Amino acid sequence: MIWGGSFRSVRDTLVHIIGCEWGWLTIWNEPSLSSAFVTDLWTRLGALFPPNAFPDVAAVQLRWAEIEREQVEFVNRVHKRILAKDASCSGNTNQVWHT
Repeated sequence: MIWGGSFRSVRDTLVHIIGCEWGWLTIWNEPSLSSAFVTDLWTRLGALFPPNAFPDVAAVQLRWAEIEREQVEFVNRVHKRILAKDASCSGNTNQVWHT
């Protein structure tokens, strides 16, 4: 039995999660969002993450690791930009910076 809003298998659920993670990463990297971009994103999401393209756990793990690596790279880039901006704007040496 398939409940409304659920997926056929654990694999299908994991592929959905991976696709969502990829989608958010793609949005975060987009300098200017538009409705055309979002429409294209949905098309690419469906093409890149059909559950049948991930026949086993190893395939799911491999793609998930790739996306996770890209997420870490994104966070590191953003973190470095924020630190550079803070350092260039900071005149108060008594301020405590939280990371």
